Amino acid sequence: MSENTKIKISDGLIRLIEKENGNRITVTSLIKACGISRQTFYYHFKDMDDVLEWSAARVTDELVRAGRDTADMRSGGKSYGYGHAAVL
Repeated sequence: MSENTKIKISDGLIRLIEKENGNRITVTSLIKACGISRQTFYYHFKDMDDVLEWSAARVTDELVRAGRDTADMRSGGKSYGYGHAAVL
């Protein structure tokens, strides 16, 4: 359950980054977008930098896996990268 919540928060952050085009995202806006409590956020992450770092690592890991699973790493990486450009 804990990992699923972290993924939910990370996905919410990615959506907000894409929507806000670089405007400041706060814990308040993120928890509202995710439908979670502030307590839940702080149970999983210490601050916004922490969730951003975790999300970037997650996206990077997924990008590497997508490249491994694709015969042509360029096309696999490009297609995945376009979907997660906000974090990359």
